[in-house]
Amino acid sequence: QVTFFMACLTLDARRAHAKRLDIALCCKDGDEAFEPYRSSARGLCCLRCGVIKRDLSPPLFREYGKLLMTWPARIGVLVVFLTLIGLSSFGVNQMETNFRSDWMLPPDSYLRDSIDVANESVDL
Repeated sequence: QVTFFMACLTLDARRAHAKRLDIALCCKDGDEAFEPYRSSARGLCCLRCGVIKRDLSPPLFREYGKLLMTWPARIGVLVVFLTLIGLSSFGVNQMETNFRSDWMLPPDSYLRDSIDVANESVDL
């Protein structure tokens, strides 16, 4: 996992060093003083190179917000949320743990010896 993450970070650093913006790797920034992680156009690559003529997020989020404010959408979100909570609770209740703290103790410790004596006297 760490190797994959480091590879992704390396690819992102190479992309930033080549002055390419975000996901649209075809676009380059022509500004010489370009700082990739401080650019005001971060996330708006296609706007800068002209692939998209205007930012689509405000109208998209406006329509999405209107959709979420309808009663069927509210009920749907509530049903999905309660279903996920129920399935998660059921899954947590089905989990079994087989952990004993004395497994973590060194074999020559006094605490381990006293736990062994207590277990022998109780017949665990």
